[in-house]
Amino acid sequence: MVISLGIEGYGYLLSVGIIDDNKVLINKSKYFESPDYQDYYPYFIATHHRKNVLPLIRQCLTESNLQYQDIDIICFSNAVVMRMLAQMWNKPIVVVNHAYAHIKASEFYSKVENCVVVYLCGKFSQIMVKKDDKYKIIGSSLDISIEEAYLKMSKYLKFYDKEEYLGATIEELSKKGTDLILLPYMINGFYFYLSGTLCSLQNLINNASIKIEDICLSFQEAVLSIIVEITEKAMLDAQANQILIIGQISENKRLQDMMTSMAKDNCSVVFEFNKNYSIDSGVMIALSGLQQYKKYGPTKWSESGIVEK
Repeated sequence: MVISLGIEGYGYLLSVGIIDDNKVLINKSKYFESPDYQDYYPYFIATHHRKNVLPLIRQCLTESNLQYQDIDIICFSNAVVMRMLAQMWNKPIVVVNHAYAHIKASEFYSKVENCVVVYLCGKFSQIMVKKDDKYKIIGSSLDISIEEAYLKMSKYLKFYDKEEYLGATIEELSKKGTDLILLPYMINGFYFYLSGTLCSLQNLINNASIKIEDICLSFQEAVLSIIVEITEKAMLDAQANQILIIGQISENKRLQDMMTSMAKDNCSVVFEFNKNYSIDSGVMIALSGLQQYKKYGPTKWSESGIVEK
């Protein structure tokens, strides 16, 4: 039995999760709220995370009836404070790749085997296939990611999904849309571009005669159709029979419906979706770190520093 503590501090989210082998003991999150509810401010986010990470860890330990002595490993993706904590507690550390943690956690809890991974996180919109326990990127956005497109769209319309997943307001308004406006987008094999789509959207938003609901409907149908089309190509090319969507956009009900419909039309392909582990969380770091620890052991201190980019 190995108890793993995972800390996630990616973007505005701070999350701590503790697992006992494969059993989730607790997962707590705290969000940074930007002053104008739109942009990221690295300095303020860092200050928020530094201020809240130790109280959040303390809260998780208390609510799961654990002491710090009970923790066997500390897992994170390159966070200085966690190196300090590991030294104070004299615990081994495991440095986890953020994207890999997303995939492994979703894969583990969804029980998928032969799947196409649709990775829609932050600045990345990538289509991957698994081969020899490794993931090969076979397609992606070449300019603006799907999540960035939703962020830009929300900013254009002055929306902020404070409590919901990214794009929740756009999805709700799109249900009330009645007039679908065709928007330009470009697909080249497994790769695509969205800059032209967003430029066209700006022109629509500036047109007072077009309803916001119709703009949201047109935007959502365009960007989600791209992902579904490329996923279908990848699935047929890789002869996969499952689809795994990762990221906040995976909570979009319209995307789930489109993927499910496409899957049924292609040899009864199974669509897998797991809300709890497809988004950022401390649990996904703890689980991925635990699997890595069992296979390769702890990360060397000399290999766990911050890498400047």
